[in-house]
Amino acid sequence: MKKIIMLTLLVFWGVFTGACAAFTSIENPASLGETIYIGRQMSLKIVDVIRPADSYFSVLPPPSDFEYVLLKVQVECKNPKDMTCGFGMGSFNFTDQTGQVYETEFIDVYYKHESDEIYGLRTLRGGSTEDIEISYLISKSDAPSILVYSMLYVSPAYFSLP
Repeated sequence: MKKIIMLTLLVFWGVFTGACAAFTSIENPASLGETIYIGRQMSLKIVDVIRPADSYFSVLPPPSDFEYVLLKVQVECKNPKDMTCGFGMGSFNFTDQTGQVYETEFIDVYYKHESDEIYGLRTLRGGSTEDIEISYLISKSDAPSILVYSMLYVSPAYFSLP
C-alpha cells in the first residue's frame, strides 16, 4: 500500500511540476518523431537523425574513422507570448542501453529563424516553434542507440536512435 501511495505521489509531483520528460528512460526511450515535454514550458521532438551526414559537409570532410551526425530537432516554447524558454544545444549526449556515453564533438547549429543565443542557450519566445539542425562528429566505430537531452533542474529525455 505504501508503494502505491508513493508512486501516486511521485507521478502527481512529476505532472504538477513538469519535472519529468514524459517518463522516458534509458530502458524506455521515446521514438523518433515523438514529442516529449521538457519541464512545463517546452516540448522537444527529434524529427530526424542522419548518420552519416558527410554529404552535408562536403567542404570539410571528416577526419579518418569519423563521420558527421546531423540531428533535426523541433522545439516549442509553451510559455505565454510575454515569456521565453531556454534551449541548450550542448545538452545532447549519445549513449547506449548500458549508459555508456560516447565522445562527440559539437560542430555547428543551424536555425531557421533569428533569435537570441547566449553561451549555447537558445532563447525562444513564448508560443513559438523552432526547427534546429545540430551537427556532431562521432567515431565510426561507436554505435550509440540512445540520444539523451539533459538540462539542469529537469529530468533527462531519452530518444531512440535509428
